Amino acid sequence: MQKHSEGQQARVVAAALKALGIDNFLLGIQDAAFPALPEEDTGCGSPYSDGAAGFLEFVRALGFNGLQLGPQGITARADASPYDGTLFPRNPLSLAPLRLSRLPGNLLPPGEITALVNRGPIGTARVDVASAARYIRTITDLVRGRFRRLGGLQKGPVEPRLVRPYLAFRRRNAAWLERDGLYEILKAGYGGKNWQEWDGGAQARLDRTLFAPPAGTGQAAQKRIGELSGPHRAALEDYCFIQYLLAGQHDELRSLCENLGLKLFGDCQIGLSDRDAWYAQGFLLDDYLMGAPPSRTNSEGQPWNYPVFDPRRYYLATPAGTRRPGPVLRFLRGERVDKLFTEYDGLRIDHPHGLICLWVYRAADQDRIQAVRTGARLFASPNLADHPGLAKFAIPRPEQIDLEAARYDDNWVRGLDPEQVCRQAAYLAERLAIPERARPIWTEDLLADPGALAQAKFTDLFVGPGRNIMVFFTDLLGIEEVYNRPGAVGPDNWSLRIEPDYRRTYRERSARRRDLNIPKALALALRAGGPACRDQHRDLIDDLENY
Repeated sequence: MQKHSEGQQARVVAAALKALGIDNFLLGIQDAAFPALPEEDTGCGSPYSDGAAGFLEFVRALGFNGLQLGPQGITARADASPYDGTLFPRNPLSLAPLRLSRLPGNLLPPGEITALVNRGPIGTARVDVASAARYIRTITDLVRGRFRRLGGLQKGPVEPRLVRPYLAFRRRNAAWLERDGLYEILKAGYGGKNWQEWDGGAQARLDRTLFAPPAGTGQAAQKRIGELSGPHRAALEDYCFIQYLLAGQHDELRSLCENLGLKLFGDCQIGLSDRDAWYAQGFLLDDYLMGAPPSRTNSEGQPWNYPVFDPRRYYLATPAGTRRPGPVLRFLRGERVDKLFTEYDGLRIDHPHGLICLWVYRAADQDRIQAVRTGARLFASPNLADHPGLAKFAIPRPEQIDLEAARYDDNWVRGLDPEQVCRQAAYLAERLAIPERARPIWTEDLLADPGALAQAKFTDLFVGPGRNIMVFFTDLLGIEEVYNRPGAVGPDNWSLRIEPDYRRTYRERSARRRDLNIPKALALALRAGGPACRDQHRDLIDDLENY
């Protein structure tokens, strides 16, 4: 039988997903990992670039029907983790230069982009944050200056096709744009330090609590906001304009995905960035932070240092004795989640346990590793001698707690010996309905070939009850470098990028079974459905196995 072309694969995969009852088959990828064309490569990837558009066509042709982006907020210079990024503003490093050249008003001619790109060290397999930051700073300075000269916010703008939608965006997002813009101004004024480190007497103390002023300082805080907003109005508008450009490019991405037949999913991270914590101080716990307990992937635990919402501020009591949403729920639902649902077709919840019964540790402890190892569950610690303050938040009663078990009760698995690997292979053989006579050879193949084992585990996703499946881009492309080491901070973490020749490398890795073969996994999943499923979908299985 003649093999199908790449363009036909999406149709066959779609039929298999429907037969298996799978609604969403998503490729997961972070913004900075996208490939770029040489003439637009800043050193950092962007989902809005022309290179990303070509990659999305490739992804759709493989049979994916959705794209799962990671969090898109501004990250700290010292830590590129998108899960530590801001909740509301997007990272300016994700701006796509060629898209800016197509704006009305000729804000950025393509020739200027080419000249700038040719000056930078572009084309590496990892993100070059320093180079990208310099490049984007130059680009945004040019664009903002020209926007002001075109008429900007003056009466009777010269370029209404640009100014009018900007003003509409500004009004819709005024709440978070104002506070995030003010944080940018204050942070610059304090030498780039985070708010906890701002010093300078009474003025610094007020700035640190500007949106959560202590009793008796509310009027002073409002006055200070007005003082900052006036002299720094131009800087605030510049900040807002860049966010407007990013929002416009995101809208273009949504249209592209819709035209390709891809849903666009967002990622709702569990933590708060420094600037979000600065704003949210009034409804956070003072004495606890959120982290991850010891586990088989990290035996020390992870002190994430994320703030913890105060459970007493979830709801507020009314005079009638009922409850209404408090500041925590208004922040989560009314601002954060509502914004996400206007920008994506669906959401992934990162570390959902962090919204249910998070792991917390004392903020005052200097040894953070020891603190997180001896932490506790926020809502399941009714009688711990070392965490008496958590009893008021506990849901279970003391007699419902097994104090002999570890508090996180994760049944650590530190590694697998050959016998355990054989046991895993036997499980997969049964799970995937491999015929008894073929199991010995099939199991030997898995033991001898890591690629075959990975393919079998991939297939296992399709035979379960789940209707949503996400595959991370490194797994799809057979990239063996570690993308993220939990708890690690450095230039090698969160920095891998897809190289421009991904189509060739995908074909080569497929030949060596070092990436994931989607059609063959689906064919095996359909066979695992039993005789009736195999008979019903015999032709489809044959089509899938022809790849």
